[in-house]
Order: sequence, then structure tokens, then C-alpha cells
Amino acid sequence: MEEVTDGPATRFARSVTDWQPNNWWRLEARAWERTLSVRRALAYFSPADVWKDLAREPEGAPGGGCLGVFIPIGALTLPVLGMLALFGWVFRPDRTASVLMVGIMALIAALLVTPGLVSNLRRRELVDASSARLLGWLHLIPSTIAFLIGTAAFAAGKADVPLALLLIAGDVATGVVHLVMFRRPGDVNAARWTRNMARLKTAMEAVPAAERERVSADLRAAFDELEKRAVVSPDQIERARDRPLGMLGMGMAPRPDLTGSFDAS
Repeated sequence: MEEVTDGPATRFARSVTDWQPNNWWRLEARAWERTLSVRRALAYFSPADVWKDLAREPEGAPGGGCLGVFIPIGALTLPVLGMLALFGWVFRPDRTASVLMVGIMALIAALLVTPGLVSNLRRRELVDASSARLLGWLHLIPSTIAFLIGTAAFAAGKADVPLALLLIAGDVATGVVHLVMFRRPGDVNAARWTRNMARLKTAMEAVPAAERERVSADLRAAFDELEKRAVVSPDQIERARDRPLGMLGMGMAPRPDLTGSFDAS
């Protein structure tokens, strides 16, 4: 394959005059310009001031759309709204409790969260257990309260559709699954490191061979440019050349608060 001599990393190396340690991260971000999944995986290890270079969307990328916003909002708010709706019966027990409406809301909330739950169960090593458990509590607590109120209304003969309690129970079960399947790790920092490394490995393995070679060639040309311009010391250039693909920033400018093995294998 023809060597890349004017890729984004090479252009960055050509433009910088005052080299700072975090520029290794910026160089790597530009080399992976076309591969957002790798840049986002690297961002978990990067210093705060270069995170935006790694996590930004590629130029001209389409927006995520409204659906991607409304789904998580609905999954989180519907159980709470259902609970509040049934609270009205607590203060006015002479009225009929709208168990059917709340059951439908609970069903929708459970359906919205189920695809993500199934996906997370298939790749638990990439899931933040704390976030998953928080989501579980946000379903379990309001839906359990709604279920208890609905059951009381049923016992008093004031539930419009008693069978809808099963729908509310389904969302309760959704919360329980999150809490049971995603246990809090004993060493949170070690678990975070392992999870982020697994995320990076997964992203790297998905990159086509041609794109990996393009990135490697761009970085080689960038190192040559830095060496030619004497912007970086020769020993640093040699260290950078020895870094595995995807481990440049971590090896050359690691975050002081992160510890772990930089073995990319």
C-alpha cells in the first residue's frame, strides 16, 4: 500500500510548533479521524482537555435524531408518571383508580428499556454496573409503589382493569433484572479499567484492515515529520514508534489517575 504522506495526523504534526504531552492524544485523535468508535473508546482514557478531540462527531455526520433522545427519556419518566397517576387514588379512594392507563405506561417503559437490557446482558464486560443498577432502581421503585397502590385499589374494588397490574409487575421485573444481573464490582477502578479496555479492544477489532493500515501509515508519516522538524526529542519519537496501534496517547501521556496495563493484546 502506498504510504500516506498527508493524512490528518501528518498535517497536525506539520502544524504544531510547541509540542505538549497531550498532543500525542491529539495526534492519535486525528489519525483515527474516520473511526468514531475507536476515538470514543480512547476518550475514556484521555485527559479532560483532549476528550472533545476524541469524542467529537466526524465532519458532516448526521445528527442522532429525535428518537434517540425520546426513548431514554420515556423509559425513565413513564414509571414515575404512572406512580404519580395512581397516587391520586390514595387521596381520593372513592374514585376508580386508572390501573389500565398506568399499566400501559409501565409496559411501554419496559419495552423501551428491554432492547438495551438484552444488548447489555450479551456484553456485560462493557457495561457500567452502577449506571445499569441506577436504571434498575428507577424502574423498580416507582413501579413497585404503583403496583402496591393498584393492588390496594383492586382490594377495595376500585381498580378499572385489575389485570393491568400484571403490566406494572412486568416493569418491576425489569428493574429487578438490572439489579440482579449487574452486581456492583468490589474494585470499582479496576472494573472501570477492564471495561474500558474491553471497549477499546472491541472497537479496534471492528476496524477493517485497510483502515488500520491507513492509520498506521499516517502515524508513521507524522512521526517522521516531528523528527524532521525536531519538535519532539528523538527518544520520544522512538517510544512513540514502539507503541501498539491504539495505545499512543496512553503510553506517551497517560492520565495520572488511571492505572493498569497498557498491553493492547
